[in-house]
Amino acid sequence: MGIAHYLLRAAPDGEGNWFHEGKSKWVYSLRQKEKGVFSAGFIKQIIAIINARSLPLLVDVGGAPRGAQFNILKACTHSIILYKNDKDLAQWRDYCDDANLIPVAELFSLREGDEKIKKAQPFLSASIKNLDRQKAQTGISFGAVLERVSGIFYYRAKELEKVHTASAPYTPQQENNFAQKIGKTTAKHLWEASDLALLKEILPPKAPFALYGRGPVWLTGFFSAHNSPAPFSVFDIRYGWININTIEAKAEASLKYKASKKLGADWMDLILPSQEVLPEDISIPIWEGRSGLVLSGILPKWLYAVLTAFYAPKRAWIGIYEPRENRVIVIFSRVPSPTLGESIFLDEGIATGKG
Repeated sequence: MGIAHYLLRAAPDGEGNWFHEGKSKWVYSLRQKEKGVFSAGFIKQIIAIINARSLPLLVDVGGAPRGAQFNILKACTHSIILYKNDKDLAQWRDYCDDANLIPVAELFSLREGDEKIKKAQPFLSASIKNLDRQKAQTGISFGAVLERVSGIFYYRAKELEKVHTASAPYTPQQENNFAQKIGKTTAKHLWEASDLALLKEILPPKAPFALYGRGPVWLTGFFSAHNSPAPFSVFDIRYGWININTIEAKAEASLKYKASKKLGADWMDLILPSQEVLPEDISIPIWEGRSGLVLSGILPKWLYAVLTAFYAPKRAWIGIYEPRENRVIVIFSRVPSPTLGESIFLDEGIATGKG
């Protein structure tokens, strides 16, 4: 429908869009590796993000809240309940009533039978069939939920952009504008690794740069690396604008990594120090070397921007591992091979951790 939105994952279960879009033999193993717990700090951070929102968020609170986790519900305004039996429904109604949430929908999950809308007002009560991580849901119940949620979330794209870019520390540069300049004319364009060579030809001179958009981490890494050492800022829906130049590199950094050699390059399998990561608490590691460098790990875009800006002046080339396709995308290169925008596919296994 073209309505801009953001899903805040308020459950530390290791899921992300990559989990739904990638190949199952890699992503399931990666998800287990990244599963976390609801620490007090994580809950506090999620609540702060919700309370500081400037526009609506979809919030995934997980399936079985306990204790302080209920404060996440209380920071929200509306509810959609997905349940498997009457006991679940009664329990979740109590949770949502206690948090004073306005009901949008109650959805009974079906494996067999036909979807039905039991009632449409004052909120939707319906059954929804065959929820599958690998398949888009397009039935009548999903359509009815979508209609209600889109009414809450509707902002014209330019309105949303204006709200977000008003506080940019430098003149904002929109990813969509770059896409149009290299011939991506549809509103729902998808970035491809090969686009990087075309983008390199139209990059503005190095200057203070504020990047706004929803592209992949490797796209943000590309812009940051090629703009280094000039100031660079990234928009994050949770924290607003993050100036990456304020984040330091230290010998004893808070961001840890496992070192290895793969593809003839140094490989950094990066590990966040905790689930509740604030930009002001992060420092990045120093790994001396002049060879190629591959960065890997479930990190926010702004942190990849910090790493690529720091290492670009020092390394022959930089790649970012993408688990969705089990490949490394080369986002910076000063050598004949590999080239900018090249995809290096790994034949088998997961390219992080052991193996």
